[in-house]
Amino acid sequence: MVTIPIDWALYQIYLAGELVHEIFMATILHRLVRDMDLGLLDIDTCIALEQLANVMATAYSNAVRLKINMVRYNDALDKDESSRSETREENLFNRFPPEEERFLTTPSVKDIHGATHSMSGLLKHSITTSKITQWRTNRLNFHTSPDGMVTPGCINISPAWFQQGREKHGFLNYDPEDGFSPEVSVALKGDAGRNITTSLQRSGIIVSAALRVMHPDLYWAGMETQVRLGKWAARYE
Repeated sequence: MVTIPIDWALYQIYLAGELVHEIFMATILHRLVRDMDLGLLDIDTCIALEQLANVMATAYSNAVRLKINMVRYNDALDKDESSRSETREENLFNRFPPEEERFLTTPSVKDIHGATHSMSGLLKHSITTSKITQWRTNRLNFHTSPDGMVTPGCINISPAWFQQGREKHGFLNYDPEDGFSPEVSVALKGDAGRNITTSLQRSGIIVSAALRVMHPDLYWAGMETQVRLGKWAARYE
């Protein structure tokens, strides 16, 4: 397990993850929640984290059983699936069809409408194709709510998605052997980037805390990566 300096903001994300994990485990095991250090987490964030843990515990206790052999499904996939071949996608769909259509009932449609109303225009124009290879914006994957209140669609609001480094760079004047030198994108530079990052803090904490329960190995790998990035940045600051 990676050691996170307690004076880093990342440590607060770690505490949030531990809080959600503790409440989740206490709920499914029917035991009391242990006392924990909440650090600098504010009350609103703690309430949101508790709600998240309870929702995940409810989902875990009421698991949906799919009639799909995941071992066979995994064996059927190529190592470099691109999802760009319509023939390939149709073949997989026919071999492993969905059991039935499932519609979201919790949280309520009213809650979702309140959270997405300001984005309804963008959501409406986000569904651009019916090609099965473009599943993120495939209109067949989206359904209107029974009362028409919620606009179906897909929007990526994570600035990190557009900041994925793929090229190898290095600060030759610092370390000729170092081939790693990420550059902040234009969209995240200056006050605008700082404001975007600040506004996403709470949602980022919640997403990270959910990952602590759903995929702990990936969570800890991400934590270790961020610690290494922090140390690298301090070294070349």
